Amino acid sequence: MEKLLNIEEPGTEKDIYYFQNMVTEVLKQELGTDYCIEKSDVTKNNGVIYHGINIAQRASRVGVNIYLEQYMEQHRNGRNCIEIVREIIVRAILYGSQENNIQEAEKYMKDYNTVKENIRCRLVNTKANTELLKENPSFPFLDLSILFYVMVTETAESKEPFGSVTISNPMLNKWNIQKETLLEDAMKNTDFEIEKISFIVKSALKENGDLKELEEFEKIEQNCREEGLPEMFVVSNKAKCHGACNLIYKEKLYDIAQQMDCNFFILPSSMNEIILLPDTGVTEDKAKELSDMVKSVNATQLQKEEILSNSVYYFDRDSKEVTIFTPGTDI
Repeated sequence: MEKLLNIEEPGTEKDIYYFQNMVTEVLKQELGTDYCIEKSDVTKNNGVIYHGINIAQRASRVGVNIYLEQYMEQHRNGRNCIEIVREIIVRAILYGSQENNIQEAEKYMKDYNTVKENIRCRLVNTKANTELLKENPSFPFLDLSILFYVMVTETAESKEPFGSVTISNPMLNKWNIQKETLLEDAMKNTDFEIEKISFIVKSALKENGDLKELEEFEKIEQNCREEGLPEMFVVSNKAKCHGACNLIYKEKLYDIAQQMDCNFFILPSSMNEIILLPDTGVTEDKAKELSDMVKSVNATQLQKEEILSNSVYYFDRDSKEVTIFTPGTDI
């Protein structure tokens, strides 16, 4: 790493493009002609662009895409560029050692019959993802859209997840299936988990040993019960990833409504989960509070790519339908 040790630190200009160019050039120096190193930008959910570098051995068609935003932030906070580039090189080498698994996954992806049990769906905001929706099969759902992905395992026989691949229009054509087939299989495969928010909070406090905070929370919980305030529930999936897609599972939502013996509001907590709030009689002011709460959480607690919607939804057990209760502003 002698050449790297002589690299000067960047000056005051520290925007992501400068940083991306600088790291790319240093990696080319350090890894030499045996590697192909290119800048690679990827558009994620809600139009968010991640700036990265793709590193691949020239003898291989498999490369690793390493995003730089986290490293840019580390550098702003004082981390030396030399350490950052060293870590990136280690990650690239470790990823290359997994090439056999990746090639096995590519073979596995060629036949739809081998992947259909691993088809999953996810929800995205329609207006914020117009370009993404042009490239991938989808279905509209209220102000959202249903997309599909394959949960890839290490081998065809393994059940351990290795990663995920969004299903594109070319993949659909290659498999020679209709998008309705994707929806049917995804609906069979997606799991549904529901927990009380109070249980989640108490479990976290117990695990962290915050006994005083736990005692205070239990007092608040007791006061809420005495005042007749409704309990809130979190719905997601086992992986806690793209769990908000359970918003489309009307039969499961109906079962919950029957157990609660009431309709409920659905708050889009993030891409990964939704919150159910029993409707025990909501005034106009209370409805506005729910809408403001969703907007506030999205604006202050989530990264843009994690946001699903600013809308509040509603499930009616008589009609078994999800509707938009309060339309949200654009993301």
